[in-house]
Amino acid sequence: TYDISYRVASLPGTTTFEMLSNLGTSNYTSLGTVDVPSTAGWQVWTTVSHEIEISYSGVQTLMIQALGKEWNINWFEIERAA
Repeated sequence: TYDISYRVASLPGTTTFEMLSNLGTSNYTSLGTVDVPSTAGWQVWTTVSHEIEISYSGVQTLMIQALGKEWNINWFEIERAA
């Protein structure tokens, strides 16, 4: 189990993105969808988080897929859940 935090900004809010993993295959699987709130500016940042389960221990590729428009991402961080 891992916690993923994302530093995001959005003037209007009401948008989402999805974290995907290929889990060692050529097909991507959703690890969760994240809501991006309004932060009142394009460079006014907030951190949003969610918890994911990864049972595959090999090499994998993570991908962030925008499901809406009008948002920025500054960074993301993955940590093993406590």
